[in-house]
Amino acid sequence: MKRILVFTLFLVLFFLTYAELNADVGAHFRQLMVVDNGRVMPLDSYARIVLRRLSGRQAIAGKSAADWMADLMMRPQLTTADTVFLIDHPEILSALGLPGEKRARMSFQQLKPFLNRLSDLARSAFNLEPAKRSVVENGLLQLYENVYLFVSLRDSFICFLPHEDFAVSFSENRQLLGLKEQETPHAFADLFLQKEVLITAVSGMGSKDPESLTPVQNELRKLSGNVQEWEKNVGNSPLHVLPEMSPDQAWSPVSAALVSSHPFHQAIPLWRQALDAYRDGRTCSFNETLAAFNRLIHVHPVAAPLAGRIGREVFYNHLDPFFWSRIAYGASLVFLLLSFLFWPAGMRKISLFALTTGLLVHTLGLVLRFLITQRSPVTNLYETFLFVAWLAVIIGLFLGVRKHLPLCLTTSGSSGLAFLIIAARFGTGDTMGQLVAVLNSNWWLSVHVITITAGYAGCVVAGVIGHVLIGQLLGKKAQPDVLIHTERTLHATLIFGLFFTFLGTVMGGIWADQSWGRFWGWDPKENGALVIILWVAIILHARLAGMISRFGFAAGAIGSIIMVVLAWFGVNLLGVGMHSYGFISGIAKGLALFVLVEILFVLASALKFHKKRLSI
Repeated sequence: MKRILVFTLFLVLFFLTYAELNADVGAHFRQLMVVDNGRVMPLDSYARIVLRRLSGRQAIAGKSAADWMADLMMRPQLTTADTVFLIDHPEILSALGLPGEKRARMSFQQLKPFLNRLSDLARSAFNLEPAKRSVVENGLLQLYENVYLFVSLRDSFICFLPHEDFAVSFSENRQLLGLKEQETPHAFADLFLQKEVLITAVSGMGSKDPESLTPVQNELRKLSGNVQEWEKNVGNSPLHVLPEMSPDQAWSPVSAALVSSHPFHQAIPLWRQALDAYRDGRTCSFNETLAAFNRLIHVHPVAAPLAGRIGREVFYNHLDPFFWSRIAYGASLVFLLLSFLFWPAGMRKISLFALTTGLLVHTLGLVLRFLITQRSPVTNLYETFLFVAWLAVIIGLFLGVRKHLPLCLTTSGSSGLAFLIIAARFGTGDTMGQLVAVLNSNWWLSVHVITITAGYAGCVVAGVIGHVLIGQLLGKKAQPDVLIHTERTLHATLIFGLFFTFLGTVMGGIWADQSWGRFWGWDPKENGALVIILWVAIILHARLAGMISRFGFAAGAIGSIIMVVLAWFGVNLLGVGMHSYGFISGIAKGLALFVLVEILFVLASALKFHKKRLSI
């Protein structure tokens, strides 16, 4: 029955994902290869990154990121009123002359009257040293960059779209340039393809007075000037979808192939057909044309090795495995709580099923990330949260599933859920991007980071068990055998955490010796790992020597969580040291609140425990 339920769950997830992949603009548009910051990714991922950067969201106006980007590039008039620009500081609004609010989302249409003011303020902020910029100045600079990105993407295919600069009024000129007879303006591409004819036609007109020329000649001269002006900037789109001839060359936007000799010049007619089909609402034709373009790209020697990853990444995006894992872990805790009210055995089995289902989906997410990036999935804080959450669930299951199911479900479910929630906070900046140079070593990255995060996971699970043990000690029915089992589990988990933290620290030292030429440098990150080792070693030895009671042992385990979070990402707030790739901001208050709550919990529990002992 369990196997049937698991299979059914995955089947439902697959069909939901498949249905979403083929909705709206279609899979072939989402699977377009795009290069951003040196990484080849599907347009689906690029659209999500851009929309998160602009608005902090993954969907807007009822449209997915890919659908919104399709409209932005091919029907831009539909997106000017979309409130995609997040402004989260009232002083930024005040600086622009807008009514101040705590947070605001504005459209390009609303910002357009203030763009000159924004440009001046951003230029002033840019001229300052980064360390001297205020929060408002950084915000203004970021807003300007976001507006520039929006406009650049909006104009990605403007060379193929009708524009007033290329309106040809006279039939003589249309016949000369081989243009179709039509009322609407033509596109830059139409005139550029007839550039030589146009240059020949206007030769000798430059020195003449415009009043001496006929209206037909003046129109030709105006068209020639507009073509030359557009040619300078038309290839500046950030949407790079055309590979070059060798892997070390940068990819190019489609518009660049129009104005320069490019190996994929034959892709231009396909894009023109795709744009016309999208604007006319011919979805099937749009998808078929982009399918032909993708086939053309995927056989290229630079793009061919990457084609398999593109489909996997689109599937990963739409499956959203860590969201479903959070749901499963949360459901596991809910059913566990219900088990204390009624039907204990049945509810705990359902809770265990939800937990293992969440773990399976969680594992699938990590495997997909590995297959997409071709490296160990622990290269940044977001990925370490995912990995520690996964390890914590496994450790909890291994330690307690057979002997003490409630303890297993509590530690695994709460650890997995908590760290996936934290990961979601950092996941907004996740792009699976290129590694910094110091991390570009799959062997040491795997050995050091995986072992050190395994140590973190062990200490975190120990801290959760410490909370459980204190709860048992303060309960009215603290059974001796249950207390002994919980303490032994806590003891084993702390040893696990100590061993892997020590091993990871040593491996990190060897890596540092190869990367930086020294084994140990008293870097804040290194000091943090040393503090964890010393703390765990002290409480283990203190308990073994009888210097602390069972309650003190549990309180010390809770302290290990504090040590881990301070070493893991607390020291990153300092902004100093060799581990510059891990610097973060904006979490100081949350971190301080967590430490304060844990300390208050231990103190309040100690007071209650003392009173309980006096009353016995």
